[in-house]
Amino acid sequence: MNWQRTKTTGQAFLETLEPDGQLSHWLKVSDRLRQAAKAEIGDEVSVVLQSVEKEPEPDVPADFQAALASALDAFAVWKDTTTIARLDWIH
Repeated sequence: MNWQRTKTTGQAFLETLEPDGQLSHWLKVSDRLRQAAKAEIGDEVSVVLQSVEKEPEPDVPADFQAALASALDAFAVWKDTTTIARLDWIH
């Protein structure tokens, strides 16, 4: 007999689905997100996906910020591009 632990936490979160290169997407579940949802590795969870009106700006790593600051031409392109393109740059 299989036992299944179910939880209902109602934990809201905002994460970006990433393309997987195979015409689909994946969701990275960070330790922060997993802990906020009170889920353990191996738990089965349900997720409701909703689109957002405006894509959130990505977190820019410090080394990348420094590189942009030292390359004004690149920074100008960065400022003039879309949020999704910025995320691609960071990746």
